[in-house]
Amino acid sequence: MAAIQVGIIPDRPGQLLRQALQERLGSDSGAATPRYKLAVGYSIAGEGIAVAPDTTATRIRLTGRATWTLTAYDPPHAVVTSGAARAFASMNVFDQQYFAADLETEQKQRVLAREVAARIAQQLAVFFRRRAGMS
Repeated sequence: MAAIQVGIIPDRPGQLLRQALQERLGSDSGAATPRYKLAVGYSIAGEGIAVAPDTTATRIRLTGRATWTLTAYDPPHAVVTSGAARAFASMNVFDQQYFAADLETEQKQRVLAREVAARIAQQLAVFFRRRAGMS
């Protein structure tokens, strides 16, 4: 799996996911020649799950969703496999503590990135294991 190059994923949550994927796959070490490219689309959505009497959300459930495609580097750059992954986290909403809210948001984005990266890596490992078993 170290031969998988992870493509650029836009925005800060995407950067966190890319870093987590590189660490999980071992592709950031540069030890293996890239044979595959992993393209990932990633988004995080929030939903209020606890609401105060004045209808403001006091707790939010975050859902990180990723769709991914693994393509071969050699021509014709055929799609090898693809899939989707998601993870959940929740956080409290701080009314007047903006700095604390920013820290909490960043931390939850890191948690989601690690969880989604773990699920993608697991799906890739299963794919390669099955593929090796067919040979």
